[in-house]
Amino acid sequence: PGHFPPSSPLRQALVPVGMAGVLSASMRIPLAATVMVTEMTGSYGLIVPLMVTCVTSYVLGRRWGLNPSQVRWSAESPAHAGDLLGRMLESLQVQHLMDRHWRYTVTPSTTLGEMIQQIGSSSRPVFAVRQDGRLVGVISVQDISRAISEPGISEIVIAADIMSGQDTTATPEQSIAEVLEVFQQTDLDVLPVVSDGPERRHLGMLRRRAIHEAVRSRLDRIREHARREHAGIAAIEQDEQLFQLMLGVSGSRPDVFNRMPVPNEVVGASIRQAGFQRRYGAQVVAIQNQDGSLQCPPDIDAPLREDQILVVIVSSTPSAERKVPSDQNTPGNS
Repeated sequence: PGHFPPSSPLRQALVPVGMAGVLSASMRIPLAATVMVTEMTGSYGLIVPLMVTCVTSYVLGRRWGLNPSQVRWSAESPAHAGDLLGRMLESLQVQHLMDRHWRYTVTPSTTLGEMIQQIGSSSRPVFAVRQDGRLVGVISVQDISRAISEPGISEIVIAADIMSGQDTTATPEQSIAEVLEVFQQTDLDVLPVVSDGPERRHLGMLRRRAIHEAVRSRLDRIREHARREHAGIAAIEQDEQLFQLMLGVSGSRPDVFNRMPVPNEVVGASIRQAGFQRRYGAQVVAIQNQDGSLQCPPDIDAPLREDQILVVIVSSTPSAERKVPSDQNTPGNS
């Protein structure tokens, strides 16, 4: 006892612990290294020294690692960039967004004239041709346009004459992620939804626009939840709104954007009453309220309040720049 090197059993136990420490630091995988060595040794007797060694080596060596392209956490990983949207699309199914009462549904004997009457001046519908509840074909506006090139046939031609078979369909249980790939490959705007099986019973139609509206609605709700939980996100959104406004205008005008508080002498007066552009050489393009909301275009007849911030386009001439009391705490953008 008391001699060095240690006894053989202890030396054998330190070998896998040291291996796990090296792996944890070099590959930045402390948890995986702990589990791997535990499985290799078939014993949980080393779990405490393994955890201590792996965590310590990871903390000390995470700045280097063997893989320079490895990011610090999953939020920075390109592979996880679309996780939120991907999970959202996979959770949505066709049956959640499909239109079960598609108004443009006809039978094979429907005449061309009857279909033309259903087409509005601004609509480009897709007709679902259904017989005994089964989908037998579809008719697009292009199909109808080709058919009416011959005069006087609107009462002769029927849907069965111009319909095309629809091999590309969706089933109610399919995820929206799968259906979006179909939309991308076929460049369709509407997809028939049929029952799964040989009967192909027509259940409705899925519009590409409905997917966009559903995803946008969910993202808006997520953004609203995030805004309530994290106050700093509201400030980022306000700056993004201003940036988009400036981007849309500054590209076509050689002027300078600036943010300024409402001057004391015009508080209570409207933009029109104050003669703002003549008085300060600046055109008000938006008003930012105290809650961060952006009013664009501004109401030129509403009284200005001292808690508001004016987003203005300032003439680039030096004389006009001296007139405008710009907000020193809020730098302008050009």
